[in-house]
Order: sequence, then structure tokens, then C-alpha cells
Amino acid sequence: MRAPRIALAALVLAACEVLAHPEGGGGVIEESLPSCGPGEVFKECESTSCGELSCAQPEPTDECSRDCAYQCFCVRGLYRNS
Repeated sequence: MRAPRIALAALVLAACEVLAHPEGGGGVIEESLPSCGPGEVFKECESTSCGELSCAQPEPTDECSRDCAYQCFCVRGLYRNS
């Protein structure tokens, strides 16, 4: 009597898994990163004042803003025109 109950419980669990994830994705949500231009890289939670250098500010500063930007920045060694 015990074996049929265990088999039934396993069958119900398997059915729930199939119904919850019909494409076999396993419930994982994949985020795609934005497409950056040439010479740019996507950074997560980067200060906009320290994320990249520019022609107006070619040297790094010691005081970064406390904002948290998720965007494309210039790669190291390149400068933004503005």
C-alpha cells in the first residue's frame, strides 16, 4: 500500500514540474545585456561620474557620485566626446 502512494506522489510532482516549465527552461529567466556600440562595454551599478573618462574630464576623480547606473560606458583607454 505504501509503494503505490510514493509512486503516485512522484508522478504528481513530475507532472507539476512539466506544467510549470513546459519548454524545459527550469524557471530560469535569462536577461540579455544591452548591445553597446564599438569601444563600449556594459557596466552594472557603476557611478556615472566615475564610469568613464571624457574629453571634458580626462583624469579620474577621487569623488564619485553615489548613483547606480546600468548602461554602456567607454572601455578603458577611450574617452567620450562630451
